[in-house]
Amino acid sequence: MGKRIHADNWLWVMCCCGCLPFLGFIKGIITMVPSAVIQFVPCTIISIILLPHDIFLTYYSFLATNKIGHNLKAMAMMLLPIPLILWPVVVCVATLFFGAGLGLFQPIHRTFDEDYNVFCGGIVDTIKESAKYVKEFWHFNYDSYFSYLFDFRTYKLIEGEQPFDISLVQLFVGTVIGTSGAIIDGICFTIISVVKLIPAIFRAYYELWKWYFEYCSKCGRSCLEFVWFGLMFPIFILANVIIPPGVALVAIFASLSGFFIGLSAGYHAYKHGIIEAYKKMLEWIDEFNKETNKIICKN
Repeated sequence: MGKRIHADNWLWVMCCCGCLPFLGFIKGIITMVPSAVIQFVPCTIISIILLPHDIFLTYYSFLATNKIGHNLKAMAMMLLPIPLILWPVVVCVATLFFGAGLGLFQPIHRTFDEDYNVFCGGIVDTIKESAKYVKEFWHFNYDSYFSYLFDFRTYKLIEGEQPFDISLVQLFVGTVIGTSGAIIDGICFTIISVVKLIPAIFRAYYELWKWYFEYCSKCGRSCLEFVWFGLMFPIFILANVIIPPGVALVAIFASLSGFFIGLSAGYHAYKHGIIEAYKKMLEWIDEFNKETNKIICKN
């Protein structure tokens, strides 16, 4: 009699708990694309529409501040276009990645949450949250970002204090080094990312399949383990689909980071000299190359 009860309980677990992961997976698939589109399209448009606004207020903050001198202001005027122009690209990639992740995983999570309807919970509310994030991004881009610069823009020098500044020679050198660093590191990071994109995708597939079948071999027959096994299966299927675009998005982020990292070479030229600045550029490239090799070739 005890064995019969155990069998009935196991059948209930398979029919009830085992179906929840697949239900959550289906809801995630339904919600993923709308969530990504709701955030990706409006936020990218907002970043482009507000780009003149961003450029004006950013330049105004640097021109109006008393914290830095005229030479540093001139340097900022020449270097600011690089991060400002790349801003919409960063927003585009980040919102696409975040929107898709939110739309996929939140419905799966809320399928197991007793506070939400098992069939509909996580669909409508995730769409609403995606729209809410668009509004928050508008407020951040239009108001909050520049409130962070308020103290910098309105800084008052105390008696006897002088604005921080550098010589014209250092300004010229820093501008040239910073610009060349952004170009060199940006291009090199991009080349490395492109060359290692396919190997990185294969490595991601290898790790995914290795993890999944090792997990399956260890999975017992307890209720909790079965539920998690059921939950992992649809995620495993989906991961096989999203690995290529996911790795490509990471590669784009890495490429963009090269431009921003290289830009800081101007600071290293000021602090440590031109030779050290170029050494630093090469160190960043070498380090990025080694780290990507570790990811692709790790045991």
